Amino acid sequence: MPSVSPKLISARFLFSGPRRVWILILLFVFFLIVVLSTVTTLFISSQISGFFLPIQNSMDEIKNNLTESHLWFEEYLTGDISIDLNIVNKKNEEHYQLLLTVEKKLREEPLVFLFGGREEILAEFGFSIVNFQGLNDLTVRRARLLRQGQAGTRIDQEYDLQFGQLRNSLSFVDVQLERKMKEYIDFVSVIDNTLKILTVLFIIVIGIVLYRYIGERQRLIGELSAANSQLGAGNQQLAANEQQLRAGNQQLMASEQQLRAANQQLSANEQQLQATVRQLSQNQQALFLSENKFRQVVENIPAGVAIYERTDDNVYVIKDFNSAAENIEKVKREAITGKPVEQVFPGVRTFGLLDVFERVFKTGEPEHFPVSFYQDTFIHGWRDNYVFKLPSGEIVTVYTDETRHKKTEEELQKAQKLESLGILAGGIAHDFNNLLGAIFGYVEMAYESCDSAAEVGKNLEKALSAYHRAKDLTRQLLTFSRGGMPVKEIVPLEGIITDALDLSFSGSSIRSEVVYTDNLWLVIGDAGQLTQVFSNLLINARQAMPEGGRVVIQVANRELSGENEILLDPGRYLEISIQDEGAGIPEEIRTRIFDPFFTTKKEGQGLGLATVYSIIKKHGGHIVVSSPPGVGTHFSFWLPATDARPVPVEEEEESLPVIFGRILVMDDEEMVLDMLCAILKSAGVAVCPVKRGEDALEEYRRAMDEKRPFDMVILDLTIAGGIGGIKTIQELKNIDPDVKAVVSSGYSSNEVLSDYKRFGFMGAVTKPFRKKDILKTIAGILTNTKTGL
Repeated sequence: MPSVSPKLISARFLFSGPRRVWILILLFVFFLIVVLSTVTTLFISSQISGFFLPIQNSMDEIKNNLTESHLWFEEYLTGDISIDLNIVNKKNEEHYQLLLTVEKKLREEPLVFLFGGREEILAEFGFSIVNFQGLNDLTVRRARLLRQGQAGTRIDQEYDLQFGQLRNSLSFVDVQLERKMKEYIDFVSVIDNTLKILTVLFIIVIGIVLYRYIGERQRLIGELSAANSQLGAGNQQLAANEQQLRAGNQQLMASEQQLRAANQQLSANEQQLQATVRQLSQNQQALFLSENKFRQVVENIPAGVAIYERTDDNVYVIKDFNSAAENIEKVKREAITGKPVEQVFPGVRTFGLLDVFERVFKTGEPEHFPVSFYQDTFIHGWRDNYVFKLPSGEIVTVYTDETRHKKTEEELQKAQKLESLGILAGGIAHDFNNLLGAIFGYVEMAYESCDSAAEVGKNLEKALSAYHRAKDLTRQLLTFSRGGMPVKEIVPLEGIITDALDLSFSGSSIRSEVVYTDNLWLVIGDAGQLTQVFSNLLINARQAMPEGGRVVIQVANRELSGENEILLDPGRYLEISIQDEGAGIPEEIRTRIFDPFFTTKKEGQGLGLATVYSIIKKHGGHIVVSSPPGVGTHFSFWLPATDARPVPVEEEEESLPVIFGRILVMDDEEMVLDMLCAILKSAGVAVCPVKRGEDALEEYRRAMDEKRPFDMVILDLTIAGGIGGIKTIQELKNIDPDVKAVVSSGYSSNEVLSDYKRFGFMGAVTKPFRKKDILKTIAGILTNTKTGL
C-alpha cells in the first residue's frame, strides 16, 4: 500500500470536513462585503451621473429655451417681422416633448426615490406640464388677437402670470432634484464607511482562525506519519500473498485452453448445420420479399389498380382491388372480390370498358382508354384507364379519378371568361366613376349653395339621389373586374340576410323562412359585396315565382378537410343554401347562368349571377346550383368563416369638419381635379392642383425649399401617360419621409385601396366620393398626426 505524504495529509486536514466549510464561509463573506461595497458605490454613482445630471441638464435646457421662446414671442408681438411664429411654436413643441421625456424618466426609475419625495416632484411636474399647455394656448390666442387687432391687457396679464407659474414650478422641481442628489451622496458615504469597518473586522477574524488551524495541523502531521509507516509494512505482506495467487491462476489457464480446443470442434460442426438452415431461410425470404414488394407497390401507388379474371363464359370477375381503388370507388375489396364486374359496377358496359377488356385479352396488346365520364346508381365521375394483360391471362386496369381535374378545368374556363370581360368592365367603371365624381361633386356644391326650398334645390336633390344608384352600377362592374377585390372584415350574416329579404321581397306575396344553426360563425368578407350576393339571388327567386311561393334559406357551420368535393382549402366555412319553388333552370342553359351578360330576361343586364359568382370566388368561396325539373332552383355556396367576434365601434354623429392648411392635389381628369379643388377651397384649404406625378414632385420640392411645405397630398392612383400615385408616393418619401398622402381611384383595388398603409399612404377614398367623405378622411389624418396619435 503506498504511503501518504505528510504535506498532503495536512492539506486534507485543513480543507476537509466542517473546518473547510467554515473557512469557505468566512472567505465568501469577506468577498461578498468587498463586492457589495464596490457595487453599491458604483450603483449610486451611476444613478447620480446617469440619471440626476441628465435630468438637471434637461431642466436647465427647458428653462433657458423657455425664456428664449418667451422673448422671441414678445418681440413678435411688438411687430418684429423677422420672428417666424412657426419656429416659436415648433420650439415650444420640442420643450413640451422634453418635459414629457423627463417626467417619463422620473416615473420609470423607482430606486431614485428611495428616500421619498417622488409623488411631490411628479405632482409639481404635472402642474408644470399643465402650465406649459396653458401657456401654449395663450400664445395662440394672443397671436390671433394681434392679427385681428384685438390685443388686450387682460390676456397679456394672464400670459405673464402663466409664464411666472411655469418658471416657479420648474425651479421647484430643480431644487428638489438637487436635494435628492445630495441625499444619495450622503447615503453613499455612510455605506462606504460602514463596509470598510466590516472588512477590517472580518480580516482580523480570518487571521485568528487560520492561526489556530496551523497549530492543529502541525500536531496531526506527526500522528499521520507514524500511521503511514505501519501501512507500508502491511503492503509488503499483501505483495507476497499476491505472488501465490498468480501461480494458482496459471494452472487454471492451462485447463481452460484444453476446454477451448474441445469447444472449437463443436462450434465448427454447429456452423456447418447453421449454414444449411440459413440457405433454406434465404430462399424462402427472397420469395416472400418478391411477393411483398409487388404488393407494396400496388398498395401505395396513388392510381387505382384492379385485377380481373376471365371465366369460360366470358365474364370478368374482380380478383383484387388496391387501396387507391377503394378510395376512388368508395367500396371495400372484401365486399366485391369474387363478384362479376357488371354486378358491382353496372354502368361498365355502357361506359365501354368491357370492350377494351375483350380486345386486350385477345390481342395481348396494352390499350389506353382515355378520360371518359362513368355513371351508375351510386358512382359518377371522370376516369382515365390503362388496360394490359398479365402472362397468367388476368386483365389489369390502372386508372385515376380525373373528376377534380375536370371541375378545375371548368372553373378555370369560367375565370378566364370573367378575366377578359373584367378588364373591359374595370376600365369602363373607372372612367365612369371619374365622371360621376365630378358631376355629383358639382351638383352637391350647387345644392349646398342654393335655397333647398326653391325648385332648383328640389331638382338638385333628385339628381343627388341618383348618386347611389349610379355608384351601385359601377360597383357591379368592378366586382368581376381586376379592381373589385373585397375589403374583408368580420361580418355577421344575420343582418345582411334580413336586409336583403326586406329589399328583395318588399311588396310581393313570397314567404321566406331562414334557418340558422346554433352558435353560428361569422363570415370574413366585404359586407357590401355580400349584400349584393343575397340580393341578386333573392331577386332571381322572386322573378322565378311571379305568382308567389316560398323561399327557404339555411345557414350552417361547416369544417372542411383537406380533401373535399367543392375544391376549397381546408378550414371553417359557412354553408348557405337558398331554395325556391319556381320553374327551375333548364339543363341546356344551367352551365351558362354565371357567364357575364348572359340572360333570359328581356330587360335583364346579365350581370346579376356573374356578380354573385365573382364575389364568392374573390372571397375564397364556391357556389353550385341544382335545379331538378319541377322542384325549383337550389343555390348552395360556401364562405370563409371564423368564430372570433368583431370589436364594437361607436357611431359618431356626422358633420363636415373644418380644415386648415395647404394640400397638393394630383388627378389627370380635369373635371375631377376642378371639382376636388372646389370642395377643398370651400372648406378653407389652400389648394395646389397638378395633373401628373412629375408636376407633383416639382411643386413639393419647391414648397420644401421655400419653407412652406404642404400639409397633405391627394394622389390619383392611375395617371394616363405619366407617373401614377404609387411611383409618386415613393419619390415623395425620398424628399420628405413624413409626407402625409391620401390615394384616390375609381378602382376598388385590394392591393392599394384596401391596404394603403403598406404602400405609404395614410388614407384612401374611392371615386365617386361625396364632399363629406373626402373632408372626413383629410380631417382625420391631419388631426391624428398633430396630436401624435
